[in-house]
Amino acid sequence: MMDFSVEGSTLLTKILFFNLFILEYVFISFVVYGLFKFRFLVYVLLITYIAIHISQLVTYQISSEFLSMLALDNVEFIGFLFTLENVWIIVRTLLLLLVVSYIFAKVVDVKDFISSRLWFIGLLFLGFSSFVLAYAPKSMVEQRDVLLKHNYFEHTSPTKAFINIFIEEKQLKLQFTKEEVNRLNELGYHFNPLNQYNIMKDDIYTGKFKSSVEKPNVIVIFTEGFSARTSSVYSEKYELLTPNLKRFSQDASTLRVDNFYNHTAATYRGLHGQLCSLFPYMGGGNFWFDNETLNLHKNNYKCLPHVLKNNGYETVYLNMHYKDESANDDMVSYFGFDTIHSGEYLSNRYLGGVKKIKNAYMSDHQAYESLTKYLQEREEGEQTPFLLTTYTIETHAFLDIGEDGVPYKEGKNNVLNTIYNMDHAFGKFWDYFKASKFAKNTIILFTSDHAHYNGKEYINVMKEYKEEQYYGIFVDRVPLLVYAPHLELPQTFNAKHATSIDITPTLLHLVNAKEEKNAFIGHSLFEKNRQDFGISKFGSTYYMLKEHNLIYKSKNVLPEYKDDFRLIHRFITYTHELEKQNRLYKH
Repeated sequence: MMDFSVEGSTLLTKILFFNLFILEYVFISFVVYGLFKFRFLVYVLLITYIAIHISQLVTYQISSEFLSMLALDNVEFIGFLFTLENVWIIVRTLLLLLVVSYIFAKVVDVKDFISSRLWFIGLLFLGFSSFVLAYAPKSMVEQRDVLLKHNYFEHTSPTKAFINIFIEEKQLKLQFTKEEVNRLNELGYHFNPLNQYNIMKDDIYTGKFKSSVEKPNVIVIFTEGFSARTSSVYSEKYELLTPNLKRFSQDASTLRVDNFYNHTAATYRGLHGQLCSLFPYMGGGNFWFDNETLNLHKNNYKCLPHVLKNNGYETVYLNMHYKDESANDDMVSYFGFDTIHSGEYLSNRYLGGVKKIKNAYMSDHQAYESLTKYLQEREEGEQTPFLLTTYTIETHAFLDIGEDGVPYKEGKNNVLNTIYNMDHAFGKFWDYFKASKFAKNTIILFTSDHAHYNGKEYINVMKEYKEEQYYGIFVDRVPLLVYAPHLELPQTFNAKHATSIDITPTLLHLVNAKEEKNAFIGHSLFEKNRQDFGISKFGSTYYMLKEHNLIYKSKNVLPEYKDDFRLIHRFITYTHELEKQNRLYKH
């Protein structure tokens, strides 16, 4: 629900909050008034308008934002939304609309109402008032913006937000001058427009680490939708929420990376973008395999598993989804993994084929138990160095823990429950790992696929804990913890708004992998002369990340950075064109 209890807000600023809603209503009403003789067109228009508003109203009540392309990209996960509370929201909204429509139809003669002068004059008054408010004094607009920020709401209207889903990015100039090419290279974006594969390069990092292990094993754990701020590692407010991750972070061999952000969202883009160090064009599972614009079957990518395989590693992905419940396993099969095991295999081999606690995926306790038993099995086998990557799911937005879950305190908050439960499962794995032979020769990189989704329940937690500099968007600081016993790393490292696009180059740097051709957009965190801002993107929205945890949307970027920001925006859009033409990397 909206909260207007902000000190200093007036009735006019509250009206200004909704002026685009009013203008939209007035516009539609005038169109209906003008077309009323053409009944069929009017009915089509009204049905469409009402359907959009119902869908947007329901979506907002469930997720605290209007429908987005990101949601459509991830439509296969719509089942996660069908909780008892959300179903009741849908039913309640539809019932309310039906009751209001029935009463209106009984009491009012629609034809007389629409043709009446009183209604017409009322529309003129509403439209004029909203137009005047659009040019309200600066102080009133600033107070309106405070209300918008307090409610994590963008100044828009339901239909405008819906139309924006389907409007492609403005046609950007994708040809670059010599000066622009030079500037991109200065900013760290390798670009040679004379080559067909013009973002390919020969190096991954500069300099090597002094290492006590020649080829350390690598375990990468992606945690679903987990922000750094909601952990004991990064915030004293949540001191009891993730005690095991804090224990992990305080190990003498663990590096804690601060001020590190997700570079994209949601899960498919997050995993693809981190493993292959790019801004993926497509963002939704099975759409990849039915899409004429870009098809994974036909594209060449250079990713973390490819490089480590060339360095003598076996590469394995443990997919905690059950087979055919997501396209996760299909997607990562194009990123160079030798072996991919899905939920059924892991359950049957390591858990005795226990019943499914979650229909589509393994619970976090099942996931970490499978990971542990897989490693126990490897302890007894050959000693080929390996990359083991996995992705745990139970911290997904809108979900609560399953029957094997461990609740947080009284268990009343599903957001905190799932985080605490994940930490409990991780703690059991960490206890095993520290006592195993892998403790001396294996890297563990713990991070998330992206920040926590800015849904209603999560925003309520942000308000309850009085979180500062939380913007109610799908970009935030994410955890990055690196256990590396073979290296002498500091206990903490300030990433200075680096992003998850840097994960793969950083890992390859930590294992001193051999240099080879690649198309990585990211860089090792340990490179010198990195740019002094980060870029995050999902859908058609771009963000600049600056010091003091400030996040700027495109239109609000600081003046001194606007030219560079627009240039990088164009470059990323250009890489999407390369991806669609299969010109990122040549095998």
